[in-house]
Amino acid sequence: MDSTNSTPVDKNCFYLIHKPTGIPSRKYVLALLKISGKEKFGIEGILDPFADGLLIVATGYCTRFLPLFHSLSKEYTGTIILGSSTDTLDKDGHITATSPVPPLEDFQIRETMQKFTGRIKQAPPIFSNIKIQGKTARSLARKHPASGEELAAKIPEKTVEIFSFELMQWHPPEIHFRVTVSAGTYIRSLSRDLAVALGTHGHLSSLTRNKIGLMEASPEGFPECRNADEIIQWVPRLRLDNLQIRSLFYGKEMELPDMQTKDGNDGVFLFTDMKGKIAGYGNLEQSRITNRRLVPWEMFLPGQGKNNP
Repeated sequence: MDSTNSTPVDKNCFYLIHKPTGIPSRKYVLALLKISGKEKFGIEGILDPFADGLLIVATGYCTRFLPLFHSLSKEYTGTIILGSSTDTLDKDGHITATSPVPPLEDFQIRETMQKFTGRIKQAPPIFSNIKIQGKTARSLARKHPASGEELAAKIPEKTVEIFSFELMQWHPPEIHFRVTVSAGTYIRSLSRDLAVALGTHGHLSSLTRNKIGLMEASPEGFPECRNADEIIQWVPRLRLDNLQIRSLFYGKEMELPDMQTKDGNDGVFLFTDMKGKIAGYGNLEQSRITNRRLVPWEMFLPGQGKNNP
């Protein structure tokens, strides 16, 4: 990757980055943003090296907000090759089985895709970061390539949700698709399962992540630094007065009036001052704030002193 046009990363930002194919997510982010080993950063939505598309990168204290992104849906476009399966379930793996591709019409593929929408059970790939006795399934599969079936039996199925699964084009043996899924869904597994349902084998040959929630990234130009207020639009805000803000940073228990807490509704909220500046987020449970995660006080009110909320 040519990173000569990159510039040093700002310390407390979100970046919407379009990762190209052929490079691991972390390696690309480190090079693009020139992040040193001492700088704190996090990535929402790691992509496999063969895939491209959106990564959300947080630096500095913005990493504290990344858990809010975990539940967002993701949209992808990609291509499935029917007729052969691989150990990794994608084009980078070794072919493990082949079978004829039955004559299929567009409507048959669409009808089969519809059977996968909604909440479904899914068997994750053995080449994944799921832990088995403290080690990733991926590392075990690489170390013991002949034990694929044994590894697969040790990985429990997970429940995921497929919001939409659309056929874009059918050019035998290639299925071009668009899919929107819940967090934690493996598109490689979905591709394998669709191929099996169509009476053959299959693997994923290309994958592009277009969106996380409503956020997108352009492959053109260097990504701009964005703050939490610009990025986190889906979480409701709870405004606090100066005394409440101080209590929040001191870690004191707080009970808020119903009229301030959206008529007593519980859930996750961003906490802001009366001007709308974000102090952090947490849970509201029966008008009490719990599980708070806050920005550093000295960043919230510069010049006030590190220990002086």
